[in-house]
Amino acid sequence: MNSREKIRKIFERKSEGVTGFWTGSPHKDAAEIYMKKLNVPDREGIFKYLNDDCRHLSADRGYIHPQGKPMFDFYGGKEKVSHSQPGCFAECVDISEVEKYPWPNLDYLDFTEVLRDIRQHGDKFVLSGLWSPFFHRVADFFGMENYFV
Repeated sequence: MNSREKIRKIFERKSEGVTGFWTGSPHKDAAEIYMKKLNVPDREGIFKYLNDDCRHLSADRGYIHPQGKPMFDFYGGKEKVSHSQPGCFAECVDISEVEKYPWPNLDYLDFTEVLRDIRQHGDKFVLSGLWSPFFHRVADFFGMENYFV
């Protein structure tokens, strides 16, 4: 049974005692430590060394704006430095301000590269999709304090 079949059986609750393994997505700093300790060249080397059954490939990079703009600009072109910083709607008092926001254009979605990368993982169970944590997005738009209010 290959990795994809193994994980699929687990999700279907038909694993018959078979376990799967997913390393997850180690933080960049942790990944560097693992690569050095395991003597592997990259993140994929970590996963192969650990016999990981899964791969996570975000599809967020499938949003390709012709001017290189991100799907969401929460901070008006500024970098996020903390969860508590106010977002672009922090001082919003009128719905017209929300309507003026440059919402993502679905015409700029192109998953060609994402699908190519998914296919190259052969028998691995690939977890993918657009990262859409609704509550995280709301906090980024309004700032954490406003989010809780």
